[in-house]
Amino acid sequence: MDIAAQETVAPFYQRAQLLGPDNAMVRVTAHVDDGASRNCISLARWERYGHCLRSPLVPSTTRLGVANGRKIWPHGRWWGEVAVGGVRVAAWFEVFDCGGAFDVILGKPWLHSVRAIHNYETDELQIRMDTRDALLHNEEIPGQDSPESMKAPAIQNEQEAPSGEMLQSDAPAAMEAAVEAREV
Repeated sequence: MDIAAQETVAPFYQRAQLLGPDNAMVRVTAHVDDGASRNCISLARWERYGHCLRSPLVPSTTRLGVANGRKIWPHGRWWGEVAVGGVRVAAWFEVFDCGGAFDVILGKPWLHSVRAIHNYETDELQIRMDTRDALLHNEEIPGQDSPESMKAPAIQNEQEAPSGEMLQSDAPAAMEAAVEAREV
């Protein structure tokens, strides 16, 4: 791949579902990031829709270092499940104020759980869990960078409301996706 082609490589986005007890579900657009050492949920999204997942945050002992060099303590950790491409796994997420850089990051813990193999030439991700396999293509999400994407997503409980989606917000360069962590 030549240098000009490398400049057009887009972040890897996928539609995902965060699942809490009793099939409570929030649909999200997740940034799949093999450079992030943790799965993350933005505090703004958690404050708006976390209650719909029907499971509280628990204290976190992880201190996060973000791309702009800041070290921050998360507001807490959420434990639940995440489903992408029909593959569902247990996962935990650090919840912190990312300044609008993202909604959800699926980082190395999720990639490890689903035994991900990323083909960078085709920009496809193969994931599997037990007998379920999926080949994910980097999705161009309509409205990704538009003001419409900032509108409130709808929440779905399988027995209640119609489905909706949380769309990825436009990520400021200072915080884009890179998260490293240290346990204390």
